[in-house]
Amino acid sequence: MKFLDIIKTKIEIPLIQRDYVQGLDEKKANAFLEAIKNGMDRNGLNLDFVYGNKQNDIFIPIDGQQRLTTLFLLYYYLSIENDYIDELKNFSYAIRPTSKDFIEKLTNEDNWKKLIKDNIKQQIKNSNWYFLSWEDDLTIKSILSMLHLIEQKFKNQTIDKLDKIEFEFLDLDEYSLGEDLYIKMNARGKQLSNFENFKAEFEHFIKDPKIKAKLDNEWLDIFWKLDYVAVDKYFYNFFYNTTLNFYLETHILNKNFLKTKELLDFYKEVYYEKSPYIDSIIVLLDNIDKFPKLKNLCKIKSEAQYYDRLELYIWSLSILKQFNNIELKKWERICNNLVNNTRIEDPETFSNILQELLKLSCTIKDTIYNEINFNNIGKFSSEQIKEEKLKIKLILDNNMWEDELIKAENHWYLCGQIGFLLEYAKNDFDEFIKYRDKFFCLFTNKVEKDKYLQTLIQRALLTIEDYLPQHTNSDKYTFCSFDTRLRIKNENWREVFDTSEFKTLLDKVTDFNDLEILINEYYADYNDWKSYFINPKKKWSVLENIKNYQIIWKNEFNIFLNAGDTSAEKWGWKRKKELYSFYFYKCYKEELELEYYSSSFEPSCTYLFIDDKYKLDIFYYKQKFLVRFFEYNNTELSQVLIKYLEDNGFEENRYVNIREYGYWNDLFNLSSLDRLVNFIKDFCGVIKTID
Repeated sequence: MKFLDIIKTKIEIPLIQRDYVQGLDEKKANAFLEAIKNGMDRNGLNLDFVYGNKQNDIFIPIDGQQRLTTLFLLYYYLSIENDYIDELKNFSYAIRPTSKDFIEKLTNEDNWKKLIKDNIKQQIKNSNWYFLSWEDDLTIKSILSMLHLIEQKFKNQTIDKLDKIEFEFLDLDEYSLGEDLYIKMNARGKQLSNFENFKAEFEHFIKDPKIKAKLDNEWLDIFWKLDYVAVDKYFYNFFYNTTLNFYLETHILNKNFLKTKELLDFYKEVYYEKSPYIDSIIVLLDNIDKFPKLKNLCKIKSEAQYYDRLELYIWSLSILKQFNNIELKKWERICNNLVNNTRIEDPETFSNILQELLKLSCTIKDTIYNEINFNNIGKFSSEQIKEEKLKIKLILDNNMWEDELIKAENHWYLCGQIGFLLEYAKNDFDEFIKYRDKFFCLFTNKVEKDKYLQTLIQRALLTIEDYLPQHTNSDKYTFCSFDTRLRIKNENWREVFDTSEFKTLLDKVTDFNDLEILINEYYADYNDWKSYFINPKKKWSVLENIKNYQIIWKNEFNIFLNAGDTSAEKWGWKRKKELYSFYFYKCYKEELELEYYSSSFEPSCTYLFIDDKYKLDIFYYKQKFLVRFFEYNNTELSQVLIKYLEDNGFEENRYVNIREYGYWNDLFNLSSLDRLVNFIKDFCGVIKTID
């Protein structure tokens, strides 16, 4: 439908719509006008859907306000020396009274006849009917800016060519589409999108009219079904991500590219006369509906993550190579294993990995396993390449391997890297299944979220050996986070999987009951730091209270637990809990009404208040429990209480490096926790008696 077909009925931009703003962004406005100009000079232009409904013979646009207004202004400018003003009087704005009045004055025949095609913006502003107060109206400001831009581009154009500019028109009343759709579409406040500007350029490269028609029919329907409200957004995202991937086959991204580039900024380097990529994207669009997974990838944003873009590229290569369904699954599996286990944290690495995938695809003609060549693709993880070679060899020797390997690769934590299981099994088929299934029994789906189950694995493994991976060359170690981000996996469990200790654990256990047996059989020694984490014969462990399972280990009597707010990949935390005082707190917090203080600078401790007047702090320091007592209102202590403290080994201000005041006692150590508990109970009783 053409604009003049719509304007025969009165068009009113409703109050609920936002201001007309298309003229305020000069870059986007010029791109849109250029697309229209090219459409007028060449083979026309389709501006996508305009939605709305009719109320009392007035057409109310819900989606398309910005485009309709720009076309109204084009007709207005090009009509200055013609005769369409009667039709243009049917166009009105109800957003606010000033906008409505301005349009009425603009289309007043007497006012219009005084205009010429030169310096139109200033002519209007100089007119006696123009009010200075209108300068504050965003719609009016945008209209004047757009008229100025139109004058620059269309001064020598004739109005008849505007007939080549068309819409797809949808009357919502006719299709019985509900109020919910009205609200959603209205909320979008859609301008002419980047995609519409791009599409106007792109379709000139398509010579076959039947294929060109797919842009507004079959291909558009694909994205319409994904989301009828955001159809152009999804269509644009697919073109953007696919075009960017094509672009990267011969370019390397710089750091700022993805933040600043839009499709219109770089598509000419991909699509041009006789460009092979034109046929490529046509093939991809023709095949989207055949592959549900590819269809789902059409939803990824133009600001997508590296791994999402690469997954789209892997699928694109398989379709362009015309792999059958069997070979496609092999290709997808190998590529995803390589990509998901290679760290990609910057645009340059992303570009390099994409080009490596292209190289890999070029080594294959028909069959993946027989032809794929991993030489000269050094940007992927060398360990993963080695693993993929081994798995292909095993499958070619015995095709029973394939399904069993895939089951392991699809595990929520492993994500394709299963070399340690093959190593445990020494590449024996039955042994591999045994170790894989034992691993599955421990790393179940529940483990990812259940801290108690996580700590059972950690505690049981600690009974075998001190397995904790060290962070670089620091004094920080980890019991291993279950976070599935690649960098964190590499610094945590993947370091442990390659050890004999983890294999020993799998040899010893088959389920979580076996883990508890291992834990409870461990001999607890108060001088053994591991005992405090393993905590045999108890259902809890201090592990549950360690952020990201990270600790500082200076020696067996100087161990501190992460109490900071950092994420698992950040190791710069300072707030910490001291292990032995925290263990004491966990054991007796309810019995003694203890609380715990974690600190970034001062020593951490557990403490309790007595009668809202006194405070007792318990530190662990130099292999002793230091008990500090003070009256925190600085009231003078009674002589009876001072004598009791001195009779029980307390000294005043002894450890000034920890606090400047109070009474201190260091008569307790790790082997005398029960005695410390009894002292605290007795002391609380004495204070109440004195008071």
